[in-house]
Amino acid sequence: MHNFCIRGITHSEAFGWEHICSVPTDPHQPDVDIKSIWTGYGQLPMEMVRNHVSTYIQTPTRAAQDSLQMYMCLFSSLTEAAQNRITVWAPDYTVNGIKLGPLFLKVIIRESHADTNATTRKIRSKLMALDVHLASLNFDVTKLNSQVKIWVQ
Repeated sequence: MHNFCIRGITHSEAFGWEHICSVPTDPHQPDVDIKSIWTGYGQLPMEMVRNHVSTYIQTPTRAAQDSLQMYMCLFSSLTEAAQNRITVWAPDYTVNGIKLGPLFLKVIIRESHADTNATTRKIRSKLMALDVHLASLNFDVTKLNSQVKIWVQ
């Protein structure tokens, strides 16, 4: 998931999608606390993202165009198997017949990010074997810290 989000951030910056990927956490103060959907996806409930996209959906704005462009880019980046897994959730990322990139991203993350007990056990076992992993990295603590951050994201 980490690499997928890093690539997403790169695309967002290149295509100018920051404004649709930056979600205010308080609708009454939209400029105070803003989280990127790419890095703060775990802190942004679907409803909060839905509220954000509702500010520009069906408007003649760049945000509406960018949202569709983001959806198309994300969709085409998925394998056929992933497309089949995600498209069953179309009502979660479609509003009034319009597919929305930020909501589509939330569904992709929700459906592909491992939140299962099996994944938790796998991460826990990796963390319990940090000493072995550290030795395999020639005792490079910086590399170990980077790996742990990726595991727990």
